Amino acid sequence: MRRCTRSIKRSTELAGRTPPRVWRPLARWFTSYSRAYLRKRFNSLRISRASRLPRPAGVPVVLYANHAAWWDPLVGIVLKAEYFPDYTLFAPVEAAALRHYKILSKIGFFAVERESQRGVLKYIKTSEAILQHSEHLLAVTPQGRFADPRERPVQFQRGLGLLATRVQRALFIPVAIEYAFWEQRRPEILCRFGEPMEVRAEDSLGLTAWHWTAVLERRLEITQDALGQEVCRRQPDDFANLFTHPGR
Repeated sequence: MRRCTRSIKRSTELAGRTPPRVWRPLARWFTSYSRAYLRKRFNSLRISRASRLPRPAGVPVVLYANHAAWWDPLVGIVLKAEYFPDYTLFAPVEAAALRHYKILSKIGFFAVERESQRGVLKYIKTSEAILQHSEHLLAVTPQGRFADPRERPVQFQRGLGLLATRVQRALFIPVAIEYAFWEQRRPEILCRFGEPMEVRAEDSLGLTAWHWTAVLERRLEITQDALGQEVCRRQPDDFANLFTHPGR
């Protein structure tokens, strides 16, 4: 009875709240722009062949990645287009950055103020509304700051773990990203998908945000360690190319 009451209350709270609006023609254009922009500045974008490539069906997705560099949002947009073409992308971004890059507000990015409790609560509520729809994808960098890919332990801010306690159903997928120089003048973008984990509301009964934060941190850390070993081996055959520099 308590579970039913809580579910009804949450549904009532979310009623009338809608995700950020997405102008789809602009989103498609920006995806093409992002791919071209990265191709000009990097030697390649490579995906580990050992990745657990996601095959979601009828369930919203949360992609959570380490935050290695300024390029991460553009890489995320390209990965989404390649592996989740039927999903609509949403992503939080610092309010100040969104004011500077206003185009992002029209393609699924929404403002977050991490330093205030009200800002974190708004982020959680917006994310909940997004994940009410099975064709939506939420992409986040839960470290909340730029961090070296080798930094250990991997530590998140509390938001992602709190979100995991509140979703009705979502597929959480870790993504590791590195930028490395190999044999070419331009650097490589190297990525790996980790083990997906489906979280349902009944899974979170009695569990805290701290529990889910620790679980998700560990899953991303495992994915980063595996990618780091591949990066150090410098074997291109370990990866599949999504694109290479047009000059090659």
